[in-house]
Amino acid sequence: MQISVDKNDLIALIKMAQSTDDMWDEAMDMALSEMCKKYRPSSIPMTFENDSASA
Repeated sequence: MQISVDKNDLIALIKMAQSTDDMWDEAMDMALSEMCKKYRPSSIPMTFENDSASA
């Protein structure tokens, strides 16, 4: 699956990564969370389990 990422979101993400020494705050948390919601379709549930392994 291929998704295209908005250039401004990518720049924001890079700036976030560069600006954090130990200064990650709730605002960045919220921004990152919003960005994740934007790119993860609600039809695809987020799962960390490999369902095919139990077959």
